[in-house]
Amino acid sequence: MLASLRLTRPVIGWALYDAAVSFLMANGALYLPTWLVVENGIPGWALNAAIAGSTLLSLIIGPALGALADRRQRPVAYLKLASLCMVAVPVGLWVVVAAGTERPLAGWLGLAGLFVIFVAAQLGYVFYSSLLRKLRRVGDFAAASGVGVASSWLGAIIGLMVVLPFVDGYWNPEASGPAASFLPASFGFGIISLIAFALMPNDSQLREKDHPASQSDSAPALWSRITTGGQFGWFLCAFSLFMDAILTVQNNLSVYFEKTNGFGSNEVAVLFMTLFAASAVGGLGSIKILENLPAAALLRSLLPLWVLALLGFGVASGFPANLALLTICGILFGATSNAFRVEFLRFVPGSQSGKYFGVYTSFERTASLLGPAVWAAVIFLSNGSEIYRYRAAMVTMTVFIILSCLALQMMKRSRGD
Repeated sequence: MLASLRLTRPVIGWALYDAAVSFLMANGALYLPTWLVVENGIPGWALNAAIAGSTLLSLIIGPALGALADRRQRPVAYLKLASLCMVAVPVGLWVVVAAGTERPLAGWLGLAGLFVIFVAAQLGYVFYSSLLRKLRRVGDFAAASGVGVASSWLGAIIGLMVVLPFVDGYWNPEASGPAASFLPASFGFGIISLIAFALMPNDSQLREKDHPASQSDSAPALWSRITTGGQFGWFLCAFSLFMDAILTVQNNLSVYFEKTNGFGSNEVAVLFMTLFAASAVGGLGSIKILENLPAAALLRSLLPLWVLALLGFGVASGFPANLALLTICGILFGATSNAFRVEFLRFVPGSQSGKYFGVYTSFERTASLLGPAVWAAVIFLSNGSEIYRYRAAMVTMTVFIILSCLALQMMKRSRGD
């Protein structure tokens, strides 16, 4: 299987790092907010402010740090530094709990830790993604990127399965609850990432093959590429609109299922595990398709299916129907994520992958701003029952997907194909 995918040892290490991050962040997203708000009394507005603040900081400094990594030709070193922060924060929070730190101090220390780990993860993604441009030749990104997408989702599934017994108190009934996730999640991430770094080349090895660092677009030149209505600008517009819709849906999905279908926590857990597994299948399945179809053409085929899927959620009722739709969405998400990354790599000069992926991450992070605001406004301003208002919010997300489709068509026109 690995031979058919033409995966080298460095690319396997690169994909394995994605699994390590998902191992950690899936548990962090599930348990850390609960520990902060429910067990330590942190206000909900403070939690959301910390998440938004981490996003805004990453938006500001991501492209600059990516450019710095290009100039110094040290993306692996910067990725290791981000990883060290991601290991240290959960260990530090475990120490806070073990020391018996009382609320609200424990909560505010945890909130600071959440801010740090979210920033480190988002900046690490800049350096991590830029490595693919250095590890694989132009036109041969689909297999490595697809395996990375699949690895990410499989890492989330494995992470949740490994950490859950600690949270449930299976190993130590006296140390159960959300805080019991901190240490195993940190250790799991640390072990997997160490293996990944052992497989990946170091910066000096990458530097020997890379393009000269002096060949670099200035910041005004890069901004001009984005704003002048060319292919690159339309692509980023399509990508940002798509992520705006999908991440908003993903972040609100558990509440949506509870409000519209009355699903309990066990049913929601099954649905999310299905989503993760289907996304891994979609990422792998897109590899073969991208060998015969340009990434942009695949995206233009997939996005209309997203419109139909979200409309389906707007009317679906019952567990089987939602499970089937979520399976379809997972396959679509894995394939679409891979296609977007492969298409983006077509625009990236070899010596400037850090800078360009800083921009890519910034456009992805903007999805944490407009989409949630529209979702909340629809729920707040709509008339009718709560079920109707949540279904209306879901259907409204199709507007972002339709606009993304239009942006891809504009990209096609500007290319002239």
